[in-house]
Amino acid sequence: MKIRWATFEEIERDVDPALVARGWAKLNQETCRVLAAFAEDDGHMVEFFVLQLFPLLGPMLRVDNELRDAGETSRSLASDMYDYLMKEDARGFLATVDSPVTERLCKRFGMTRLESPVYGFMADKKAEV
Repeated sequence: MKIRWATFEEIERDVDPALVARGWAKLNQETCRVLAAFAEDDGHMVEFFVLQLFPLLGPMLRVDNELRDAGETSRSLASDMYDYLMKEDARGFLATVDSPVTERLCKRFGMTRLESPVYGFMADKKAEV
């Protein structure tokens, strides 16, 4: 196997169709890199691993608990963020849901709770590989 970064053309030809066939979104080539393994004999792509910037929403945190507005500020922030993501043609986004309010907002905007396990990595912690 030869491992190298895939070109834009290889992403369009090999990666995007594989993603779409599984019902997943195509990649935004402006915000991703694809590390791929290619067969030595004919150079076809065998496997790939994607690094992508995918918007992660949150946290949303109220820092002034004295001023109450029945959730109007939270709804306005969520609505404006949604409008921005749509205007920028985001291919998708994730949200950290750490409160019932956040969950209600996600549902209001048609977000779906993911079944796949999601793992995180904090840059200040080094993996012992």
